[in-house]
Amino acid sequence: FVSTGFIDLDGILDGGLYAPDLTIIAGRPGQGKTSLLLGIAKNSAEKQKRVVVFSLEMSNSQVVMRIVSMDTGIPYGAMRRRRMTKEEWDLYHGAVEKYENLTLHLNDLPAIGINAMRQTLRKIEAIHGKIDLVIVDYLQLQASDGDYGTREQEVSSISRGLKAMAKEF
Repeated sequence: FVSTGFIDLDGILDGGLYAPDLTIIAGRPGQGKTSLLLGIAKNSAEKQKRVVVFSLEMSNSQVVMRIVSMDTGIPYGAMRRRRMTKEEWDLYHGAVEKYENLTLHLNDLPAIGINAMRQTLRKIEAIHGKIDLVIVDYLQLQASDGDYGTREQEVSSISRGLKAMAKEF
């Protein structure tokens, strides 16, 4: 299993996230789903777990800045505009060096399908070993590998594909 690093959430989840479960975090826009997922990714990687994040909404550099902001307290906007104090720059560089050495793999290919995700995960496993946690942010932007009549059928197919991928990895 993989602890989320959030005590209350781990309590609800009976200790953390377990393979081969597919856990979907849902909520309205602006409720902090991405922040929660990136917090889980950061916490897990800090515990030497191999984590892969597929970010369909943000670039890898934006993901890193969000994680560094969570870790250091430096406002995301200050990093994005590159307007930080000397102390913030020092904190920023220290955090970036820390994350360079973690087993956190980021993938920001837009509209990536299940088959392409599987290929990416196989390559990562071949190079780095077994993957402990895969995070996909977010489902609505996921591309399907087929042609479906309705968006509901497409999302259902994507969910089935992600569950099959969870069982495989």
